[in-house]
Amino acid sequence: MIANLGLGELLWSLLVLYLMLMYIIVVITIWIDLFRSPDLSGAKKAIWVLALLFFPIVSLVVYLVTRGDGIGVRNLAREKNGEAASGLNAAPPPPTPATELNIAKQLLDAGTISAAEFDQIKARVLS
Repeated sequence: MIANLGLGELLWSLLVLYLMLMYIIVVITIWIDLFRSPDLSGAKKAIWVLALLFFPIVSLVVYLVTRGDGIGVRNLAREKNGEAASGLNAAPPPPTPATELNIAKQLLDAGTISAAEFDQIKARVLS
């Protein structure tokens, strides 16, 4: 059976598989956007879900035309909100020896600490 498969049939089969995979990816992206979208009420989400189930191609195209430009905007806003929320709770990273020495050198140059104190900080950091 495989020996009887011509190049044209193989290429068409690969094209169909590719289009099916792309369709599945787009549908999953739309479903994720649909359920995460804060501007839609529950009833509108239910209508979109039913439309995607019963009229898949038509409703997919309509969704992409009407709400497709906002998919990226909503994803970006979610990422920024996630980064801001994680940034509030996260502790600052520990200072590296280079940054500690740099700060100590700036303090020495400003006259805030003496040379002996700078040498103590330098010995502690480098040990």
